[in-house]
Amino acid sequence: MEVGEYKIKLTGSANIPQPLRNGFEYDLELKNVEVRKIERIPTDDGQEDEIASLRISELSEVIIKSGEKQMKAKVKGGQSKLYRYLCQQLAEKKGLDPDKFYADKMAQLIDGIKLELDV
Repeated sequence: MEVGEYKIKLTGSANIPQPLRNGFEYDLELKNVEVRKIERIPTDDGQEDEIASLRISELSEVIIKSGEKQMKAKVKGGQSKLYRYLCQQLAEKKGLDPDKFYADKMAQLIDGIKLELDV
């Protein structure tokens, strides 16, 4: 079936250092946003719209601009979430099971700390 329109859907959140003002317009720049899924939705004219679902992750950079001013938003997430996300990316790149890869890496970290503690 022929694609009528290509669309994006954004999910995720980030903390901003200052409030935004209602009624103002801002430019938004997103870097390192992950495509989580792509789906096709039939339309009334016999075509399909393709919708890419994008996720703001722990590695994303969010920049909000207004004229000459800009502020960077911080994506909420702890170091453990970032570590898990990076392990998942590396496992997928290597063609390995992400959950097993993460568990193995976490076990290595724990064993290293136990060695340092002489446990």
